[in-house]
Amino acid sequence: MERGVGILERTYDAVVIGSGMGGLAAACNLAKNGFKTVLLEQHNFPGGVTTSFKRGRFEFEISVQCITEYGSKENKGPIYQFLVDDLGIDIDFPRMTEGRFVAWTDSREQMVVPLEKEELIRFIEQRVPGSEPSLRAYLDFCDEMLAAINYINDNDAAIKPVELILKHKGIVAAAGLTTKEVTDRFHIPKKALEYLDVYWTFIGPLEGRGLRWGLVAEELYEMGVRAIWINSIMNALLGLIVAMLSAAQLRTVGLDIYVADLTVIAFARELAAVMTAVVVSARTGAAIAAELATMKVQEEIDALRGMGLKVPQFLVAPKVLALLVAMPCLTVIAMYMGVLGGAGWGLGVRGFSGAVWFRHRH
Repeated sequence: MERGVGILERTYDAVVIGSGMGGLAAACNLAKNGFKTVLLEQHNFPGGVTTSFKRGRFEFEISVQCITEYGSKENKGPIYQFLVDDLGIDIDFPRMTEGRFVAWTDSREQMVVPLEKEELIRFIEQRVPGSEPSLRAYLDFCDEMLAAINYINDNDAAIKPVELILKHKGIVAAAGLTTKEVTDRFHIPKKALEYLDVYWTFIGPLEGRGLRWGLVAEELYEMGVRAIWINSIMNALLGLIVAMLSAAQLRTVGLDIYVADLTVIAFARELAAVMTAVVVSARTGAAIAAELATMKVQEEIDALRGMGLKVPQFLVAPKVLALLVAMPCLTVIAMYMGVLGGAGWGLGVRGFSGAVWFRHRH
């Protein structure tokens, strides 16, 4: 690890980690200014959330990405100035001119939401009368926030705090507020806010499919079927040991044939269930803990939440249901294997006949 870092330090002037929009912009700016730069990315495509990105075993494909404040040759925006004027990268982005198509699944309402500010206000006012004053105040506030952000970007390290407060006091007042807290202060009608919210997004909430029984079957195979052999071996050996140790005591009083009764009663009442619980907790419990911890570290759980899935229902419920089915089955198998282990010692070592042995089991 230290050797690799040393090679990077000797070979490159700058190392940029992550090829999202910020990483790409930083690497391009450094390279343009003459710095030998390397850009590192662990995912399969550059661009971050604007293209495709992976979280553990899950890959996200982005359907639509809108770049605001890009502008045009005639009216250059800050992003246009950075890409074209500063870096010399002229990308022919398709321009949105007809608004955004919106469909509500609950009310089956479909429409095209305008892009321009005044058209958007008139559009919402027609559907929610009386909402224009609060909408206009809110959108004017958004324009003020955008102007403040552009001021910060343009001045960078040369920002004068007093000048920022005097020119753009709104951004200072709203710095510690959430989006909901800001919109609540403008008292926008709820229905108008629904139209306004859909203006900022492209997708709606995902509808869950309920419990996935295929996952339950997979977990049942992993926790139940694949645990049969180790559970059977453990209980068979324990049955042999119980029979061997108890026979040594019963032989002193001439009752060693009752080892069959003792083995059957012990495994039927307690030992089979206890040993199965020990095996499952050691094998399956450790596997579940390792799986969930790995998913947490690799951000797969965050990815599931991002896909609109209920994590307890998707990850926990199949495992719990599989254990509820697997545990009784494994216990029954353990009971028979324990009895067979004791019988193996009684028939093979002590030399009891099968008829005598199985006649004394209860």
